[in-house]
Amino acid sequence: MAETVNSTRNYHWLTSYTRHRMKGHVLDFDNYPVPVKSYDYLKTFDIRDRHLPQDIPLDSLFSSGSVRPSGVVPDSKTLSSILFLAYGVTRSARFRGIDFFSRTVPSAGGLYPCHLYLVVQGMVGLETGVYYCDMIHQVAGLIHKTEKSMDSGPCVSFIITAEFYISAWKYRQRAFRYMLLDAGHLLENLSLAIKSFGIEGHILTDIDDNAVTRMLCLDTDVEVPLAMVTVGGVGGLPKLIRKPAKVLSSRPDLPAMGVLRSVAALGRDRVLKKGAPYADGNTEEKTKPISIQALTGQKPVPLIPYSQAALQRVSKRKYSGTLLEQHLFSQLVGIASSLKQSGQNDRENDDIGLQIGMTCENVEGVSDGFYYLTADGRGIYLVNSGQFHRSLAGVCLDQVWMSKAAVQFLFMADIKNLEKTRGAAGYRSVFMAAARIAHRMYLGATALGLGCCAVGALYDHEAQDLFDLDDETALFYVVSTGVTKH
Repeated sequence: MAETVNSTRNYHWLTSYTRHRMKGHVLDFDNYPVPVKSYDYLKTFDIRDRHLPQDIPLDSLFSSGSVRPSGVVPDSKTLSSILFLAYGVTRSARFRGIDFFSRTVPSAGGLYPCHLYLVVQGMVGLETGVYYCDMIHQVAGLIHKTEKSMDSGPCVSFIITAEFYISAWKYRQRAFRYMLLDAGHLLENLSLAIKSFGIEGHILTDIDDNAVTRMLCLDTDVEVPLAMVTVGGVGGLPKLIRKPAKVLSSRPDLPAMGVLRSVAALGRDRVLKKGAPYADGNTEEKTKPISIQALTGQKPVPLIPYSQAALQRVSKRKYSGTLLEQHLFSQLVGIASSLKQSGQNDRENDDIGLQIGMTCENVEGVSDGFYYLTADGRGIYLVNSGQFHRSLAGVCLDQVWMSKAAVQFLFMADIKNLEKTRGAAGYRSVFMAAARIAHRMYLGATALGLGCCAVGALYDHEAQDLFDLDDETALFYVVSTGVTKH
């Protein structure tokens, strides 16, 4: 592949996996990407002092109306709690002399290429400035001081970036896809963590790359900003007042990173394109929609508190192949559509063109087949009858365990139309929007006692053939759910 790409569409199809044409590579464990940066901090803030909300049901965070708009800014203990729930380490293991960490969010290959920063202004007990959040060592380090913006009250911005090498170490040129998906999972978990304390966060995915890069003093050959959540007063990004702290860590370079830098740069000077709305979902309903409400044979299962679900969440894929009860299925589908129903799609994701489908097998009261969610998210309609799971497992790089799942949720988008109507921003946003929904499904499945595992590795054109998609519509993410073995 050439070292540059001229469009996100070009990037997506050039990084497609094709059976028997994939070039393998040996993972270089001598240069394993430790998922944390090291700075010569100006000062540090210990984030181990926290109090987790124990009585906030997960489903209440999925619905609208649980948070009233306010300018409330978290205190230092609440801030520590939000950071831990959003991206904290839940388990660790050692292999080949390397420490591996699991967190409250999933990550492709367990690599965790995302970094989390804070921009703090006027907050009691925390100096105004920019902080790097080292979630492994549980400190937030001040990396440079800033002037407080005169047009802003107390506020804190959580900024999500992703580092090329960490994901490219395993996934090479395809890594930008996984960086976006990882960022979407973290974005949703961060949003839910903030909301669990009754605080309103404003989500931004169409950010000004150049301004944020300057604010964080990032090296664009190494790292790219992807999203942010702001809390409290709204003002411009503050100005630096002194030289930033030195970055002590360094990474090797990889040939594949040239492509990643090129596709990331497409969004750096982007202007959001305007035009005709690009409607969500597949609007060509071939059968009468089945109401999700009608599928519920009994009261929904109460969901456990969010903090408990976040800490218990792991990828589970040892499916038993047994029947999934109808009311559990309806709850899963309701969770898949909850972001739209709650009105919490951030404005940049309105009319983004994300299509959500599913394949069902061994679901009580539901025929085996390929379905789409209706545009309003309140029902499903059958596209094609039949059993798809074994074939889909083959498409997903022959991951046989997928064949015993009950429901496979499919995230798709028309890549050409996406770029035409949204520009380079659209590619980023649709991937992160899919991952935000997928993260809700991880948490929901955990709360329902079900297994859940997301898959981003697939033979792209075989996926198009399996579901009879047109030439520009791509299946790019699959979330597998079902009853697991005890």
